Amino acid sequence: MGLEPRGRAGQVDLRPTPLSGEEPMGRPEPKVKSFDISKRLVFEAWEKVRDNAGAPGVDAVSVSQFQERERDSLYKLWNRMSAGSYMPGPVRAVEIPKDHGAGVRVLGVPGVADRIAQTAAARLLEEKLEPIFHPDSYGYRPGRSARDALAVTRKRCWEQDWVLDLDIRAFLNPWSYCSFVNCGWSEQPVLGCWGFDTQAFPASGAGQDGA
Repeated sequence: MGLEPRGRAGQVDLRPTPLSGEEPMGRPEPKVKSFDISKRLVFEAWEKVRDNAGAPGVDAVSVSQFQERERDSLYKLWNRMSAGSYMPGPVRAVEIPKDHGAGVRVLGVPGVADRIAQTAAARLLEEKLEPIFHPDSYGYRPGRSARDALAVTRKRCWEQDWVLDLDIRAFLNPWSYCSFVNCGWSEQPVLGCWGFDTQAFPASGAGQDGA
């Protein structure tokens, strides 16, 4: 009778022995977040919000107060955004007089954490939207300003003899709760469930000046 092959001296097999009729199991898969949002993205968004300063929202947390607990606050925000459990809080409504006494414009002031989340979402949106924007679009776009639009207008005044000016009142109001999925962005899951709305004050629970 031959000898049974053995391993080398001192070699130990640490793999668990499967039970009878049970398939051997590999290493457990690491948990994956619902949305692929990097911590670097959230931190860079915080840096931008911090540099812009700004007034606190309804929660009365200022930028300096947020900075005192920067590490914990940013981790909590990133964790909720990545897990898909993040929900923006109420906003503080502030009335800004319009030009020539034409009423007031109601602006929303989000909390610091919500401004960070919105800035991070804007970064992701810009990557997808910038390539398909019309060349004549100048509003709220990186690297473009009203001065650029005026320069193009001045040049075209020598080419055309007419100007078209449009101002649609409350145009964005019906779009307050438009989801990116309905807007054709279902292929980008990280945006599919986010609907930031800093103007819908009654729905957010915030009244005038946060009352």
